[in-house]
Amino acid sequence: MSSFRSLAAGLTAFVVVAAAQAKPSDVPRARRSLRGLFGVDAVRPLLRSDSGAVRERAFERLGSLGTPRALELLARALESDGAARDARERLAAVRALAPHAADPVAGDALIRALGGVEGHLDERALLVERTAALALAASHDALAESALARALRQPGRVSEHARLALRAYPPKNIVPLLLASGTTTPALVAVLGELGAADAWGFLRDQAANADAPTRAAAVTALFRLNQAAAVALARRLSSAETDPRVRAALARGLAMNGDASAVPLFGALLADPGGRSLALELALDVQNPDFGALLAKAPLADDTDRVFAALGHAGGPAALARLEGALARPDDAWSALYALALCPDSGADEVLARALARPALRRNALRAAVIRSVAREQSVSGMTTAADVLSRGDPSDRAAAAWARAVLEPSSALAAFTSPDVAVLAATARAARGDELAAAAAARLAATRDPVLASAL
Repeated sequence: MSSFRSLAAGLTAFVVVAAAQAKPSDVPRARRSLRGLFGVDAVRPLLRSDSGAVRERAFERLGSLGTPRALELLARALESDGAARDARERLAAVRALAPHAADPVAGDALIRALGGVEGHLDERALLVERTAALALAASHDALAESALARALRQPGRVSEHARLALRAYPPKNIVPLLLASGTTTPALVAVLGELGAADAWGFLRDQAANADAPTRAAAVTALFRLNQAAAVALARRLSSAETDPRVRAALARGLAMNGDASAVPLFGALLADPGGRSLALELALDVQNPDFGALLAKAPLADDTDRVFAALGHAGGPAALARLEGALARPDDAWSALYALALCPDSGADEVLARALARPALRRNALRAAVIRSVAREQSVSGMTTAADVLSRGDPSDRAAAAWARAVLEPSSALAAFTSPDVAVLAATARAARGDELAAAAAARLAATRDPVLASAL
């Protein structure tokens, strides 16, 4: 404390002596006080600097001051002809304003920043809008939340920014969200579901029946978040007359996730609709349902063969497994089908892979798929050891497949491969050297090799 007093006394004496020695005309008026030396007046010239970095530091300084004059300067910086000349500087100014969002001047500036600048759609410009939305939501100020409620009624990216902000900082009262003027957007109905706004059930039910298709789909999803049993009953009624693929997909998803059998015909109609096929495959990849597999087994293949096989594997069931096993006979489809079998939750996939391991034309890739399955499910597929033994006596590609399988499944037994003269075996083992023991052996062999191809593998 004594040292602080000494420093303060010294500074005071220095200022007094300097002021006494200087002529009045030598000392600008703005620098005749500590405010002039360290406050807003000292920062103001920096806002006119030609250096963007200097201007950004000025914004940060104004934000740390937080005085009415400082916030007013920051707000002006965000105007079209303000000191913030590009998206990077606008972001710095918005971040400086964020802690003061409850202040009317700062809040108004953040609301304008949330609206964005027309034509500026690069990632940093979007970050400006998101940051402004988050600052407004975090303030829990009534005017800020009212602005976000209005933003939710504006179709497009601004409503999505408002949705994410309110999800991060939920408002205490959802009534302003329901009463704000403007269009009902997917973002508005989505956030009501994400907030668990039970009071919005009636509003969402009306939107699920009468709004445009994107909003109906979002409303269906929100209803399932609020009350699953009631949403199932409503979805059954709505599904009979619904024709839009996006809404059908939302209805089918909600019903399927709740184990309702009425999801299956909805899924079938979606799969048969060229405009809904992609949505159906997305649903089948997200929600595991063997009844979906029976419908997928009859679906014709198109440009999305890999997705169809992946969906078959995820669905499982006898029909799906039979379709995948049939695809193994076609060289162009075999690997996609094997990969789907490797990740299939149906235990019946073990038997399909075991049969594939016994077929010479499939053995190499079937072994790789069986290894993936063994790692994923922590359970071996019958016939893997025999297949690896046979492949280890084959051509370089066969030997590499066997070596990789052994290195993944039995790392300690694969150490000897690093002393092998067989480059195919050594390189394949190196590709599987993820554990400390094999990695150390690979590093030791790397130090001794001059073969550039082998060195790359090691």
